[in-house]
Amino acid sequence: MGLEKLLYLQGIGAEFIDCLGHKVTIEHKDRLGILASMLLHKPWEEGAINAAHLLQNSSVQNGLVPASLAQDELAQAFDDDFIDQRIFDLDVAPWFEPVHAFQWCYQDQPALDFFFPENGAQNSVNQDADQKLCVSLISAQGHKREYHFAIQDMIIVGDYVFGDTRFCHYRYALEPNSLELGYFDLSLTLDSKVNVAAQPPISARAIEGSVQDQQNRYQGRLMLAPRKAYSTDFVHAKRPWGLSIQLYSLVSESHWGIGDFGDLMSLISLTKNWGIDFITLNPLHALDIANPTHASPYSPSDRRRLNPLYIHIEAVAEYAEIKNQLESPQWQRRKQAISQEDLIDYAAVHDLKYDAFFIMYEIFRTKEKVGDTARYHDFLGFNAKGGLELDSFCQHEACLGCEKFTAEPLFYAYLQFIAESQLAACQAKAKHQGMSLGLVRDLAVGVKEAGAEVLQVPWLFCQQASIGAPPDPFSIQGQNWGLLPLDPSKLKHSDYEHFIRLVRSNMQSCGALRIDHVMGLLRLWWWPQQAALGQGAYVYYPFDTLLAILCLESHHAQCLLIGEDLGTVPPEIISSLANAGIYSNQLFYFCKDHDGFTAPAQYKAQSLMMLANHDVPTMAAWWTKEDLTLRLSLSLMTEDEFQQALQSRNHEKQTLLAGLINAGLIDATHLSLAEHQDLDLSRLDLQQISFESIMGPWCEWVASGESGLFCVQLCDLIAQIHGVNIPGTWKEYPNWRQRLSLSLQDISQSSQLHSWVKTIDKARDKS
Repeated sequence: MGLEKLLYLQGIGAEFIDCLGHKVTIEHKDRLGILASMLLHKPWEEGAINAAHLLQNSSVQNGLVPASLAQDELAQAFDDDFIDQRIFDLDVAPWFEPVHAFQWCYQDQPALDFFFPENGAQNSVNQDADQKLCVSLISAQGHKREYHFAIQDMIIVGDYVFGDTRFCHYRYALEPNSLELGYFDLSLTLDSKVNVAAQPPISARAIEGSVQDQQNRYQGRLMLAPRKAYSTDFVHAKRPWGLSIQLYSLVSESHWGIGDFGDLMSLISLTKNWGIDFITLNPLHALDIANPTHASPYSPSDRRRLNPLYIHIEAVAEYAEIKNQLESPQWQRRKQAISQEDLIDYAAVHDLKYDAFFIMYEIFRTKEKVGDTARYHDFLGFNAKGGLELDSFCQHEACLGCEKFTAEPLFYAYLQFIAESQLAACQAKAKHQGMSLGLVRDLAVGVKEAGAEVLQVPWLFCQQASIGAPPDPFSIQGQNWGLLPLDPSKLKHSDYEHFIRLVRSNMQSCGALRIDHVMGLLRLWWWPQQAALGQGAYVYYPFDTLLAILCLESHHAQCLLIGEDLGTVPPEIISSLANAGIYSNQLFYFCKDHDGFTAPAQYKAQSLMMLANHDVPTMAAWWTKEDLTLRLSLSLMTEDEFQQALQSRNHEKQTLLAGLINAGLIDATHLSLAEHQDLDLSRLDLQQISFESIMGPWCEWVASGESGLFCVQLCDLIAQIHGVNIPGTWKEYPNWRQRLSLSLQDISQSSQLHSWVKTIDKARDKS
C-alpha cells in the first residue's frame, strides 16, 4: 500500500484509455521504472532523496540500472523507510505549513487558504474570540489590502490526520471580484496567543514551503485567475482565417539562406488585400547553437528565447555601417552558395549570419556603448528585464559558441535584443494592416537534454526520462521525442515560476499562442532513458493549476489560446479546455466519421481548423498520393502496406469528392459521370482529376465550416509536394529543411494562388 501511494503521489498512472477506446493497464515494473527515473541521484541535489537504496544495491553501479534487474529487486530498492520518508515529504509536510508558498483561486470566488491543527489537539490553534489573524495582500502594482479575522470566521474544507493530530484546511472567503486578476504577495501574521503546529517529526527535505520570517508571521503567494482564457470579439462578420507558414522556408531575392523576420514583414505586406486575420508560425525557440543541423523547431534548447537566425540583417541599425562590406563579392558569393539549393544548409547559414552578427555587435559596442546612447540604455533595460534567465542563456551560448565567435555573453544578449524587437515590429505591422490577431506563435512541449533551459534549472527536469507517446496501432513501438519532461512535484514546489515565465515569454508579440500537445497539461508519457527500467508510463501534472496560470497570463498578454489536441485526448481534458475558452485544433485529414470526412457544419465552433500541418502530407501530395510513394521509398511501409494504403486513399478521395458534389461545389457532369446517373464514384478514374481543379472547391468546403478559426498552409496554396516533416524519420528525410518552391515575389504574382485566396475569404464571410 505504501509503494502504491507513493506512485500515486508522484503522479505515475496505473492505466489509460488508448486511441481505440480500450483500457490499458500499465505494468507495475514499468511504473517502478519511472519512479526510479524520477528519483535517481542528481549531482546538484546534495542531500535530496535520490533512491539511495537503489543506487547502493550491489547490482547497480554508477547510477546505471542493469538490464538483468528483476521486478522484485527494483521494488525492494524502495524499502519502507524510503517510501515513508517520501510520502511524508509529499503528503504530510504541507499540512505543517500555515501558509503554502503558492495558492490560487478564481477571481469570482476569491478565498485565502490556511492550515492549522484542529481546535483541542495538542499544539493546536486556540480559538478564543480575541485571537486574530492579520493577512496582507500586495499586488504586483504595489496596492496593499489587509484583512483581520478570527479562526472561527473560516470554514474547514479538508483535513488530514497524522499521529494524534488532525490538521484542518481552513478557508476564508473574500468578496467576489473584489481583487484584480494577478499575483499577490501574501503575508499572514498570527496573534501572539495563536500557536501553530509543532515542527514535523520527520524533516521535509523535498519541500521548502512557506517562509516564516519572524515568529508567527508567514509569507506566500496568491494567484487570482479568471475562469476563461482571454477572448476577443471579432468585429467583422467574416469569420477569421489565416495562413500557416514555416518561417525558415520563406524565400526572397535577398535572403541569407533562410526565411527571416524581414521575409515575414514582406509576407504581411503582400497579404494586405487577402482578408487574412492571422499568420501562424512554427516555434521560434532558440535551437542548439553547437549543432545547427539539429533544426527541428520542436526540439529547442530554450523555449523562452528566440532563434537568432531569424534576424533580418538589413533591418539592424548597424547594417548601414557595414553595408558595403556585406555587399562585397566575397560575401555575395557566400550568400548565393547557400540560397540557391532547394534545402536549407543550417550549418552554412549559421556560420554566415553569425559572422555578420559579430561584426555588427562590435559596431554596436563601440558606437552605442561608448556614446552612451538611448538605444544602448534600451539594451541595458532589456538585459535587466531578462534577469537571471537571460543571463544564464547567454552564458550557455557563450560557452558553446566561443570556439567560433566570442565568449562574451553580451553578444548573445544583443542578438536576443534585436530578434525580439524585430518580432514585435512584425506583430505591430500585422495589426496596423488590419489583422485581428496578427501572429500566432507555437509553444513546443519539451526541450533538449543539454539545452540552455534545462541547464539553468536542472532540478526541475527529470533527466533520466524523455517524453513521447505509448505504443498504438499507428506506432507499434511508441514514440520517443527525445525531450526532457518537467518533474510535476518539483514544478509545484518551485511555485510554478518556471511555467509562468515560459508561457509569459511566448505570449509576447502575438495575438494567439498555439500550445503543442496540450494534453501535456494533464499527463505526459515518460520513457525511462535506461532500457532496464521498462517501457514507460503516463505521469500526471497539476492540470487545474497549470490551466489557471495559462488563462491568467493570456489575459495579461491579451492573447488567445489554441490547444493542439490531435491524437489520443483524455476525456477529462476536453471539457475543461472548452470551458476555459481554449480553442481546439482540428485537422481536416483526421475529421472523419462512418460516412467519410466530417461535414463542415459539424466542425467545433471553438476550434482552429487546419487543412494540413507540418506532420502530415501537403494537400498536393495527399491528392496525388506522392506521400505514399515517398514512404515506400523510405522503407516506412512494405509493398503490401503500400497497396492497402493506395486503396484506402482512393476511398478517401472518393468520399471527399462526394462531399464536394453534395455541397454543390463540383458539378458531377464535369467529372465524366454524366453517363452514370447513380454517381458511382468508384467508376471514376481519379487520376484524371488534377489537384489544381480540386483545390479551390476543397478549400471552399472546409473554410465554410463552423470552426471559429481556419487556416491553410502557404505551401499548399502553391501546390508544393514535399512536406515539412515525416514523423518517425531523421536522416532518412530532410525534415525542417524544405524551402518553398516559389519566392515571395513569385507568390505575389500567382493568379492561381490569388484565386484560391479569394475563394477562401468569400467562404469565411457569412454576412
